[in-house]
Amino acid sequence: MKRRLRHGADGLFVAVACFVAAGAAAGDIEYLKRNERFCDTAEVLCLRGTISYRVNERLFEISARVETAAPPGTLRIGFSGENRQGRRRATSIEVALAGRHSEIVSKRMIPDAPDVYSWTVDSIIYVPD
Repeated sequence: MKRRLRHGADGLFVAVACFVAAGAAAGDIEYLKRNERFCDTAEVLCLRGTISYRVNERLFEISARVETAAPPGTLRIGFSGENRQGRRRATSIEVALAGRHSEIVSKRMIPDAPDVYSWTVDSIIYVPD
C-alpha cells in the first residue's frame, strides 16, 4: 500500500513539474506600451493600446484602437535594439489604416533580428494616402 502511495506522489510531482515548465516556456513579455495613448510625431493619428514583444517567440504584437480620426494612410512604428555583441538592429511594422475613430489595429510580426531580446519604440509615423 505504501508503495502505491509513493508512486502516486511521484506522478503528482511529475505533473506539477510539467505544468511549471510549460508556464516557463511561454516566456517573458516585454511591454513597450501598455494600455497607453500614443501618437505619431505630427499627432495626426493617436491610438490607445499595447505594443509588446514576446521574447521566446520573437514576436511583436500591436493591439490598439484609433482614438482620433484621421485620413486613410499607413502607420509605421520603428523599433531598435541591441544584441549581446552590442550590434544595433532596427525594424518596423507597417499597418494600413482607414483612419476611422475606434478602428481596431491588430498586427503581429517576427522581426528579422532574432538575436535581439530587448527592443524600444524609436518612432511612430503616420503617412496619409
